[in-house]
Amino acid sequence: MIRPAVFRDCDQMLRMASKFISEAPIDLPWDAAHVGAHIKVWIESPDALALVLDLEGKCAGMLCAATAFSPLAPVKLASEQVFWIDPEARGNWLSDFTEAYEHWARSKACKAVGLASLQGSRF
Repeated sequence: MIRPAVFRDCDQMLRMASKFISEAPIDLPWDAAHVGAHIKVWIESPDALALVLDLEGKCAGMLCAATAFSPLAPVKLASEQVFWIDPEARGNWLSDFTEAYEHWARSKACKAVGLASLQGSRF
């Protein structure tokens, strides 16, 4: 099930973030302290979101996002910052994650929702 992340999920979220970085098609340095600090913000901040895929007590996916005001208009936008599902858990969870993310963005009065793809990204 998709549910809001809580502090007891931090170690599992850190594991998933490490996997995401190791498999990303762009070179990102791993900094556990940096990522850990952001996980805490995503969990705590009213302007951030941390969702996890909980499969029998084990986190197998996460989607973290935040709101910000657009530089082009006085409107709030939601921006996905990390989205990962463990390979063995992939399947039909994408729509559940995006539905929960969109619901949260609407509750924060966001006018648009962003979801990025790093697939094949090389700059």
